[in-house]
Amino acid sequence: RSRFRGDPVTIGTVGLVVLGFVAIAWNWRWTHDDGFITFRVVDQIFAGNGPVYNTGERVEVFTSPLHLGLLVVLRALFGGWFDTAWLSVGLTLGSAAGGLVAAAAGAGVLARAGGDKGRLWPFTLLVPAALPPMWEYATAGLETGLAIGWVGLSFWLLARLSARQQVVEALPEGAPPMVRGAYVLLVAVIVGLGPLVRPECAVLSVGFVVALCTFTVRRHVPRWRIVAAAVLLPLIYQLFRMAYYAALLPNTALAKAAGGSRWGQGWKYLVNTVSPYALVIPVLAVVMWAFSVRDRGLRRVFGGSNGRTLVAAMVFASLAYILYVVMVGGDYMHARM
Repeated sequence: RSRFRGDPVTIGTVGLVVLGFVAIAWNWRWTHDDGFITFRVVDQIFAGNGPVYNTGERVEVFTSPLHLGLLVVLRALFGGWFDTAWLSVGLTLGSAAGGLVAAAAGAGVLARAGGDKGRLWPFTLLVPAALPPMWEYATAGLETGLAIGWVGLSFWLLARLSARQQVVEALPEGAPPMVRGAYVLLVAVIVGLGPLVRPECAVLSVGFVVALCTFTVRRHVPRWRIVAAAVLLPLIYQLFRMAYYAALLPNTALAKAAGGSRWGQGWKYLVNTVSPYALVIPVLAVVMWAFSVRDRGLRRVFGGSNGRTLVAAMVFASLAYILYVVMVGGDYMHARM
């Protein structure tokens, strides 16, 4: 980890990519009409009418409870100086940029834990940072930037835990834990926030929690506590949703038939996302790299069995997420999902 922090070329390259992304996204800044729906709910909360769109009508018109909650906190702190729309721009763009940095840092931690002492180049970081949909939705008033930030943060936290495997395994039986149980539970709470970011992000949370439950560093923390910590906040909000809105899902999920099946339309949406930007090329490059390092052993490349489990969980959870998006027919906005 210290070598990763001390490599000025690596840090500079990551910073250059992310700053370039921020500059272009800022140049494209705008607010989608759905963003103003969330802003109106924030206004209603501060007016004392509760988290609703129309006074007296208990309908959950927003998709991301976490996005709404953070906007409420930001407005309470800085509402005297900034409009809610500008607070949203800062929140979503900052989250997206932070998520990209955290993803690169997590990859660097795994590489160093695997014994790689070479210079790190953020190849795959260039892919999302170079996509126009990323620039567009980074400031659209939606929860897209927040989702990117949460995924990057979760991956970085889990990578840090997995990288301590070698030290933990060398400890004698009965030795005091290297990682405090409270910290492991805190990580579990963060990676379990997926359903509060977007309902379907629960798929990603499941992958993160499964990986965390296999880590050596959590051997002093029972698995049931990790699972309980991960589901605590989503469960509390779900009980609130059922009691306040008398619904199991937000109204946006009902309006878009999020449990339906439209495979043909979803396939068109996937092609319309991948084809214009030739995303097959970087995917094939990563696959070719994976085959090229087989002789070195994936266990070492990804920093031991914990790192390999984390990478596998990320890949399978992401594929499951893509499969869900295709199943429901994609989205009405190009490449956002």
